[in-house]
Amino acid sequence: MTGAAGGVLIMGGGAVLRAAALRLARRKLAIAAWDANPDDRRALELDLRREGYAALDLSEAGNEEGSADRLAETIAARIGRVDVLVMGLIGEGRLSRGWTEAAHAIERRLGLVRAMAPHLGTAQGARIVTLVSSAGRYRSAYFRAGDRSDLVDAAAGGAILALTRQLAFELAPSRIRVNAVVVGLIEGEIAEPMWSALSETERAFVLEEISLGRMGKPDEAAAVIEFLALDGSSYLTGTAIDVNGGWWMS
Repeated sequence: MTGAAGGVLIMGGGAVLRAAALRLARRKLAIAAWDANPDDRRALELDLRREGYAALDLSEAGNEEGSADRLAETIAARIGRVDVLVMGLIGEGRLSRGWTEAAHAIERRLGLVRAMAPHLGTAQGARIVTLVSSAGRYRSAYFRAGDRSDLVDAAAGGAILALTRQLAFELAPSRIRVNAVVVGLIEGEIAEPMWSALSETERAFVLEEISLGRMGKPDEAAAVIEFLALDGSSYLTGTAIDVNGGWWMS
């Protein structure tokens, strides 16, 4: 897929996915977006349009009645060939999300990832890249309880990492590689209310614990997604790559 024409299905929204979509569009891959809120879709379309690209909006496909398999068929019919599926963070907007809403989001996206597998790629294979918060792989040390809890994000991330490993094993014979990008504090991704809930001293302490001493930029995480989506990562599957500036080290 080095520069070959194909499709990218972006599931979700956020600054990292927008940056990844732009990187993959520059690789001559067609971009389609599903399960992003209207603001995220508009932001993605604007980012792509600035450089002369476009995104297929699949928001209406999400209203299809029936199972994830039916939805996958609808999406695949509209996109054509799908070479890359990128699934974004599920725990976004944690302060306003309860367990029920988060569980629905997990079921919705993970079910579609599984259902899309038969529609992915060609004889050369395909790639699935999942985006996970560090809370899902390690723990969140600064949002402990109540309004500052990261339980939903941690649970969602853990589920996605388990899915990544198992799908990588099951889909390897079909030449579909499945990997995760585990992000720490990324500008534009951390929920502003959560960051603001910390005191100035706490925020300074968080940044001091990051070896590089700063938050990451969306494009720095997007570059790893791009790497996993292309042939340079052809011998990687079932792995999770940390992009956290040395906050957590594995």
